[in-house]
Amino acid sequence: MMMGEAVAYVIDVEFVWGYQATVAGLTKSPPPYTYPPPTTVLGAVAEAIARSEGLGESSLPLIMNALTKDLMAVALKPLNCVPIKYQDIGRVIAVRESGGVRYPNAEDPQGSFDAPARGRTVLAPLPSGGGDQPRDAPRIEWVFVWRRNPAVRMLTRPQGLPLSDSHLWRVHRVGSKESLASVVRVLRRGVKALPSSAGGMTRYSFPLKAVSQYELLSGKWVVESYADPFKPYGEDESPALRYLRGDVIPFASPILTAVGEEPVARVTPSSEGVLLEVEDVGVVVGVIKG
Repeated sequence: MMMGEAVAYVIDVEFVWGYQATVAGLTKSPPPYTYPPPTTVLGAVAEAIARSEGLGESSLPLIMNALTKDLMAVALKPLNCVPIKYQDIGRVIAVRESGGVRYPNAEDPQGSFDAPARGRTVLAPLPSGGGDQPRDAPRIEWVFVWRRNPAVRMLTRPQGLPLSDSHLWRVHRVGSKESLASVVRVLRRGVKALPSSAGGMTRYSFPLKAVSQYELLSGKWVVESYADPFKPYGEDESPALRYLRGDVIPFASPILTAVGEEPVARVTPSSEGVLLEVEDVGVVVGVIKG
């Protein structure tokens, strides 16, 4: 069944080394995620829109709400790389108050610094031809599906500023400011909903609440909980606050072990889920929104 105005965007992102995307609010040395959370990727798209249109940081809630309002699916798969999580120690300026003294303090330079462990994820590229063949830069593919093309409504654009390919091409990092990346492919594709009673095969990450059952047929998978990317944001809300409140969704994500040996899962949608066949891409699991 074709889905009227529904639209899918597919972007392939090439990373310089990997990314820094850590679990929010646990300790000053937070562990890293295996992959950037969906809200982190949507934030990268929101920043690209703001930069393209000359908007300031105050526009972020407005753009994020536009991106999440009709979002049905956000899914990823690695194309040629393996994520490796680790934590390293780096010296940073300590902004704090201790014993009535505020830091950093010129009279106590030693106490003005701290050395917390910072979580990072390196993407190790796999050789394309096996053995000692050259390795391409690590790439991850993301698929977004919206019920209709998102548009940011502003005073200067009452009809709405629609998302376009040019916005996605401007994504330049996914994660912290050190998480440099380049978009190497952008596709806009049609979407078809598969019968709700039918199961299907997917090679992309999927939210567990959208499936009634799943079977990991091949490859390695990891389950991580991310801040819910399908709910609109309040004016002063952030993904970190959403995570701390427990407003999270577990996602199952594939991990490559060799190029050409993609992980595959058989999934059956739940009452909250739907299987979406993206033209020329494959099946992703979406969330039904009222």
